[in-house]
Amino acid sequence: MDTTPTFRHLDSPDDWTRAFDIMKELRPHLTDADAFCAQLLNKVREIARRASCAHFLLDTGLHMALAQRFYFRNGLLARGMHFVESLAQSGSECAR
Repeated sequence: MDTTPTFRHLDSPDDWTRAFDIMKELRPHLTDADAFCAQLLNKVREIARRASCAHFLLDTGLHMALAQRFYFRNGLLARGMHFVESLAQSGSECAR
């Protein structure tokens, strides 16, 4: 049996919340998933400031109402919308 762990980025508040149980095992002082997510977001914000970034930008899909609410509660504001049209045809070289 292969017991090699799989690592992946936690890209959304939903991912962070799902990872909270594991983080709680590693860091027993964590008691609240929302507080953990807010702390994680604050840490990323600090990293961006130290890197002299002019903006801190997070994208989320329109279907992700909970993520949007989390971002609003944590000081981020919606500044625009992204419009996308797939031009790739299945099987074409550019579809990859």
